[in-house]
Amino acid sequence: YYHWQRDAGVSMHVLQYTANSSDTTWDKKFQDYVQWVVTVQTIKDPNNINVLGEPKFNPDSSVYSSGWCRPQNDGPASRAIALIDYAFYQLGKGNSAYVNQYLYKHSNDLLYEDYGIDEFWDDGYDDYESNRRAAVNC
Repeated sequence: YYHWQRDAGVSMHVLQYTANSSDTTWDKKFQDYVQWVVTVQTIKDPNNINVLGEPKFNPDSSVYSSGWCRPQNDGPASRAIALIDYAFYQLGKGNSAYVNQYLYKHSNDLLYEDYGIDEFWDDGYDDYESNRRAAVNC
């Protein structure tokens, strides 16, 4: 199996919204996800792209380096949506130190302009990985 960047962001966002409020096991799973995101965003990408645009990772958190449609520039936005909502959840619980340490300072997805603005105009692949999207010239 693999860790798919885009799918994981959507899945973790759904987990937060569908979790039973009396069952806090989802919170631990989300914290594990945050740790994973923070870890993989520091990896040097062997495919010579910004690691934020990598579509998938191996179970050991290494970048999948075989052929694949890359980059997929919607992954950071999917993760950012989930992480921002989780940050608000943590802030609501009074955990500003956690948000500052793990979400604000170390999640490059929340600093989306560092990736999204620069790569928005670059070639990439669509959501269904079937069509290469040429850079848009405006």
